[in-house]
Amino acid sequence: MVAAGAARESAQPTEARALDDDGDTEQARFASTRGVTRVYLAFEVERRAGDRAYLVLEPIAAAPAWDASFTLDVHPIEEPWTAAGSEPRIGTRTLSVTFEAGPARRVVVDVSSVRSRHGLALRVSAGDGVGARFDVRATRLDVYR
Repeated sequence: MVAAGAARESAQPTEARALDDDGDTEQARFASTRGVTRVYLAFEVERRAGDRAYLVLEPIAAAPAWDASFTLDVHPIEEPWTAAGSEPRIGTRTLSVTFEAGPARRVVVDVSSVRSRHGLALRVSAGDGVGARFDVRATRLDVYR
């Protein structure tokens, strides 16, 4: 819950990379039939104790409806990394959130409990259907102080 009158700082990723079992991809395809989808995100925003932080994922333009639910696991990234390099080392899963099938929509995930100087790793295992498709470039982190 965000306190009344809290100031919002919104940040776009300084580094972003989406991968599935076929390699790099332009969009995060969650619950697709393409194996584990991994998304790595880094933001240049200072987070302090007591701040609320929300990761906002926007669906791709003309995204199809989700015909399968998916569970999004969020991990801290434990080392400096770049989108052009190898996959970064990630820590233990901090939280999991399940999203039900339905129309394509924006997803907001409370990542206040995820502490990492190097970014966030999102992982979703393959599902049985189309699943959700997000535009990684439109992702943002909203921090409320």
